[in-house]
Amino acid sequence: MSGSSRLIAPRLAKAPKQETFTAVQIVQAIEAKERQFWTEGADFYERHLAEEAVMIFPQPVGLLHREAIISSIQSGGHWSAVNMKALHCWQLPEEVLFLSYEAIATRPGDADRYHALVTSLYVQRDNDWKLAFHQHTPVPNN
Repeated sequence: MSGSSRLIAPRLAKAPKQETFTAVQIVQAIEAKERQFWTEGADFYERHLAEEAVMIFPQPVGLLHREAIISSIQSGGHWSAVNMKALHCWQLPEEVLFLSYEAIATRPGDADRYHALVTSLYVQRDNDWKLAFHQHTPVPNN
């Protein structure tokens, strides 16, 4: 977990099998999973996107639902690296987690950096945290 991560209102969460995780373990797992959503391929998305998943990106991409999200990743829409800073994590009910952070990312073979403020919402399903919502707000280059 990065040094700038912060969990609001930490508490214990119980997985369906009554396995208990500390707030720190949950944040570490979500941060790792979020990073993988930036860098992994379609198989990862298939396993970890909620069925009702929605992502919102700047135009011309706009709003995407699960199948369109996976299709875009299959056509090479992933990143080679991401730096996540100013990460904040709020656990709402035990089965909902909200994440916000600043991201600086690069694509394979591209020196240009993408800079955005990002929000994600995870829901606990089938003993796993699934990404249900993800949105980017670009930070203009100065």
